[in-house]
Formats: sequence, C-alpha cells, structure tokens
Amino acid sequence: MKNIPWNEIESGLESIASVEGGNSDAKRGIVTLSNDEKIFVKIGGDDRTKEWANKEIRSYAFLKDHSYKYIPQFLSTNEDQSGFAIEALLSENGWDWKDNWSDERLQATLVATDALADIKPDSKYAELLKPVISDDDNGWPKLFASKELQASIREKLSEFDKDLILGGINSHVEKASHFKVRHDTLVHDDVRADNCAWNAQLKEVKLVDWNWLELGDRRLDLAAFLVHIHKDGFDVLKDHRNRLDADALHWMAGFWFEAASKPIWPGGPEKLRNIQLRAGITALKLSKEIEENK
Repeated sequence: MKNIPWNEIESGLESIASVEGGNSDAKRGIVTLSNDEKIFVKIGGDDRTKEWANKEIRSYAFLKDHSYKYIPQFLSTNEDQSGFAIEALLSENGWDWKDNWSDERLQATLVATDALADIKPDSKYAELLKPVISDDDNGWPKLFASKELQASIREKLSEFDKDLILGGINSHVEKASHFKVRHDTLVHDDVRADNCAWNAQLKEVKLVDWNWLELGDRRLDLAAFLVHIHKDGFDVLKDHRNRLDADALHWMAGFWFEAASKPIWPGGPEKLRNIQLRAGITALKLSKEIEENK
C-alpha cells in the first residue's frame, strides 16, 4: 500500500462499516475506496477523541521512525490531524481480533511488547511520551475516601466474591502506598485482544490504539495485558509467572475497582465497567496466588 490522499477517503465515509472494539466515541470502521481497497479509519468526534486521534498519529510516526515493525501501515491523515487511516487487518485475510489466545499468539505478542520496551527515545519525544498512568491513579485511596464508591464496588463484587476485599479497604490502601509507578520504559498500556491482531498463517502480531503510549511502568503494562488474557480463560501462570509482579497486580486491581465503581459517562459503553470489574477481580486473585506461592 501507499499513502492515500484524504479526499479519496472522505468519499467513502458515509458508508463506513463499523467494527467491534473501542471504548470511545470516535468514529471508526472499515472504508471501501473506489478501487475496492479496504482500509481502517478513525476520526475523533469531540475534543477528547480528537486529541487521542492526534496522539495516535504522532505515535505511529514515532514508531515508524524507530523501525518498530509491529504496527499496521499508516496511510493518511485529515487536515487538522484529528483523523487517520491505516491498513485494514481483516479476518478474511487471516487476522484474528478475538480472545482466541494460544501459547504461540501470546509469545508473539510478548515479543512485540519487549521490542517496544527496548526502544530508547531521546528527550525530544518527552511531550508525546509524557506520563499517562501515575501514582495519582492509585485507586485504593480513592475508594477508601468515598463511602459511595465503596458501597458501589462492594455491591458489584457481591455477585462474584463478597470476601475478595477481606480486611477492609484500608489494608489495601496501606499495601498499595508502597508501590511507586515508574516512568522508565516505553509501554502501550492497553494491550488486549481487540488492540492486538494475530495472523496464525503469517505468525505476525500487529498492535493498534496507541493513544496511551507513554514512558511508563513495564510492571503495570505486563500486569494489565496478562490479566486480560487470564480472565478470559488462558492460564498465564503456567509459563509466564516470572513476568508478573504481585504488587503491580494489586495496584492495578485498585485502579480497575475504582473505575468500575463509577457510573459510565453519558453514552459510554456500559460493558466497560464489567470488563474493569472482572479485570480487578482477576488481578487481585493473581496477586494473592503469586504471594502465597513465593
């Protein structure tokens, strides 16, 4: 493929075919061009999603400049840099976006995230790679400070495991206070099946949704990624226990529980809160299991 003028893409936007995945209000889907070529397009709709799209555009340029090969080909951007097009990784061409994890797919994805972590950007990229997740995002103190959030998360947890936060929120606050978020490694921060296409024939992985790219904490990045896989039935402890940090898992559990305790924003996907709740449960259980088996 080669770069495509945006005006060629605009003519197909009215018939854009939506795709699964994504938790924002950005317009996203498959556009068929006049020559029947299919591409993926994402366009921000409000200030927040326009800003995210702009960061993705800059992130793709950064990754290409650093010869990072685990991304789709970037094809075009609109005039104000709030929308872009990339090659479409379609199921008809062997690309799988589902939670169909295997040892081979997981290993290939870990290789892709390891390659990202190996990139050492210089200071000129500081604004692009500024912190996304920090100590301020520790969810345990926020839960402790709000009886309303505590009641909400306890009610939701009662459907799964009412004794999961045994000992009270305060004990989790104390434990999480000793975990300090690092900002020393390039991380994606949102690797999960619908952001990570796998082609079993080509043995290739491609990562998308780069608006959380940051110089961040590899422990949290791995915890979040492996939790998403484990909660969907793939045992990550069997071969990848050494990649998981119990304290990072505990910290992520608070991050997810605090998010899950809140109402979804107007028009947002309600399923996201359930995903975050299940991720928090999985992270806390993994953290306990790792600590108990040290």
